[in-house]
Amino acid sequence: MVARLRRIIIISCIISVMAAVLHAEIFKPERGFSPGIEQIGGSIDNIDIANGKLHLTVPIAALPSGAGGAGYSLNLHYDSHIYDAEQLSNGTWQLTDHPGWHYDAFHYALDLETVGSQYRLNLILPDGGSHILILKGYESAKGYSDVKPNGFRANGTKAISGLVNYHTIDGSYLRVTVEANGSDVNYTLLPWNIYYPDGSYVRVNGNTVTLNNNVASVTQSGNNQQVAITNSSGKSLIINKNVTNANINTAVWVRDEVTVPSVNGGTLKYVIDWKKNTLPAGRLYNNGAGNSQLTPVHWGVAYIQLPLPGAAVAALGTEPASWSSYKFGYNDTYGELNYIRMPGGAEYNYEYILDGTGVSGNTKQAVA
Repeated sequence: MVARLRRIIIISCIISVMAAVLHAEIFKPERGFSPGIEQIGGSIDNIDIANGKLHLTVPIAALPSGAGGAGYSLNLHYDSHIYDAEQLSNGTWQLTDHPGWHYDAFHYALDLETVGSQYRLNLILPDGGSHILILKGYESAKGYSDVKPNGFRANGTKAISGLVNYHTIDGSYLRVTVEANGSDVNYTLLPWNIYYPDGSYVRVNGNTVTLNNNVASVTQSGNNQQVAITNSSGKSLIINKNVTNANINTAVWVRDEVTVPSVNGGTLKYVIDWKKNTLPAGRLYNNGAGNSQLTPVHWGVAYIQLPLPGAAVAALGTEPASWSSYKFGYNDTYGELNYIRMPGGAEYNYEYILDGTGVSGNTKQAVA
């Protein structure tokens, strides 16, 4: 029996509300899982009833713990807020692509806002969420202080020695420390750490990311990128992106493979097929590189094939067996995800109101 679940997502009209105050500024809608806000949730999805965004967390593979370490679980995240919006001087809105899908292996960042001699640090997580960080000892409701993440003020005087401690106040209960070295250096050159309420942690030091004693590294070969996450016993979970070395500019399909050690000494392989979705022309759109184009293009996950016993891997571009795979579909207005078929056949359908209907080219109400 196939279970069918129909969920209605109410897209926030916050962009239209902001139209009067945003002039040549980028509006970035809230992304990621929102703690402290009521959610409509299923096994892999959450719908934020405050702003209508859909967020998915799809488990892919798990790396067992090594000696003296903790394990690591790899997920794919999706967020339906796939555009940033900019109001141009002529009053029109321009859309800039923001990828909807992310692996949660490597996308950690600190983003510093500067207003005069005041600073506010934001933590960006792999699910796309942004969290305002409050500097310990300089608490304020909006998160601004006169101290940079390296412990110095704008005038060059030192305010904090050693660890610069931050925390969130949005219900996520995260703590972040920046390892200041006593010099007024660019904060992006300093190691920093994230501590989660469950005891797990992430350490970022340049291009090296440590996830609970599991070290992530990246290598690039042509169009193929490999991310290896290695535990303290030397076993690795490996993400091979674009295994066919396809040209992203011309390809329609691209395949990733995730391999992880199995309990019997073998290897399990998860297959992720991505498809290029070309949307209808006629929208003022920016591809993120400063080039306006009339035909927006989005890459979306089409299938995730699981290494279940007896399951054969389908050819790239071919729908795999339903009992051993996920299937994802997208609408042809703005490219948001609108369909999931779960392994076993259960189906989820999503609808977005104000998604181009009756807007007549007015994108500010069609995108949130």
